[in-house]
Amino acid sequence: MRGLFIGITTLDVIHYVNSGFGTNDKVSAQETRIHAGGLAANAAVTFSILGGHSRLITYAGTGALTKVIEQELSEYGVELENRSAGHSGEPVTASVIVNTRQGDRAVVGVKPPAEPAAPWFREPEHRPDVVLFDTYYIDTAEPYLAWACRENIPVVLDGGSWKPGLERILPYITYGICSQQFYPPGCASHDQTAQYLMSFNIPWVCITRGELPILLYGSGGEKQEIPVPSPGQVRDTLGAGDIFHGAFCFSAASGRGLEESIKAAAQTASQSVCCYGPRAWKDALSP
Repeated sequence: MRGLFIGITTLDVIHYVNSGFGTNDKVSAQETRIHAGGLAANAAVTFSILGGHSRLITYAGTGALTKVIEQELSEYGVELENRSAGHSGEPVTASVIVNTRQGDRAVVGVKPPAEPAAPWFREPEHRPDVVLFDTYYIDTAEPYLAWACRENIPVVLDGGSWKPGLERILPYITYGICSQQFYPPGCASHDQTAQYLMSFNIPWVCITRGELPILLYGSGGEKQEIPVPSPGQVRDTLGAGDIFHGAFCFSAASGRGLEESIKAAAQTASQSVCCYGPRAWKDALSP
């Protein structure tokens, strides 16, 4: 199975602490890890861990820190197409502080760089079974999403937050899988968000809400709640949503039904928050 992932890649410096802190405090981290991060990148790695072949189109910079990203993605079998060639600069870097008592986290980062003036399209050499777009780099993604739509390849929207111009690509989306913070213009509820997205003929809209049941809307007017498995002790929620999207793409590409794919993705994401870091969950997979 092949997945094409388009969107942001970051370099995440993650500090694990067991207490909060205030102004001018100095806190010792229990552990510090460095990972390639970002919505599309984490989803691509998840797809590969589960047994698929991932290709990632992104802007990962060209500086020394880019090598760290390239090495990790290569270790997980992700084929990287870095569109930053010819443009100087380091990748988007984020500092993450995870409170190990509750598993919640705070993220400090910068906005991703602007896309080049004329993004280009090249039809993939190998036809993917699924395409995911994470709302970053709309100009780069649009021709790929339009192509996938023409080829009847399922297109997944990873809707973390609304970005200006997203309405251009909504007609190409098969599955709109959004966070509870995703609100299009004029929308103030999840029901309104689903109605807005389905007005662009998106057949299915899914809204994740952390540990709360997932909301699933169908274009036929149906609405249901899908329970989220209890994760046990929550240690680290960083990247859980991205892992959900990557696992959903893998299940959908495998030919599973929609509800089964959502449940499988929820199970993988719930498993991931019991571990420190966005990769350790793979060690719990059955051989």
